[in-house]
Amino acid sequence: MLKQIAGFRLYLGYLKQGYRSANQAIAAINSIKKGDSELHKKYFVSFTSINPNISASSTLTSAIGLQQEIIKVCQSIKPRLKSDLFTRPQVAYINKFLSRLLLDCADDIELVVELNRGKGYKLDDAERLRRLQTCFEGMYDKYVFAVSFNNEVNRVVRFKFHSQKDIQNMQALYDLK
Repeated sequence: MLKQIAGFRLYLGYLKQGYRSANQAIAAINSIKKGDSELHKKYFVSFTSINPNISASSTLTSAIGLQQEIIKVCQSIKPRLKSDLFTRPQVAYINKFLSRLLLDCADDIELVVELNRGKGYKLDDAERLRRLQTCFEGMYDKYVFAVSFNNEVNRVVRFKFHSQKDIQNMQALYDLK
């Protein structure tokens, strides 16, 4: 029986050593898991926080500057629509175009602001920069198109004005009026 007790005590020592090893292994696993979890947490939180270099970029101010220029171009077109050089459908088309252009610009500015604030967008820095650049390029394209449209309206105004002058000159020349 003494042999059995000695065997049980030896077995108890091995059992305690095994439990200590198991507890140490579990603690190590929990530590690794917690560290891994923290890394993942930091990674995903980085999508919602904005890198100060990105939020301080000139994209927002440049896009707003382009929007202001587009508004100026649109405002310069409006007075010419009050003349009798354009038909009602032409005026309606131009007004619809200008309204749509300004709405699209407002949407782009809203997106740029949201991207700069991180509101609702979980993006890494590279993706955020790419989207900001895409918005800026879209705004620049709208600006170029607005200037081109303004030039076309000016061309039509000049053409119609000269056509009316030619008609008036012809009528005066032939005493038709």
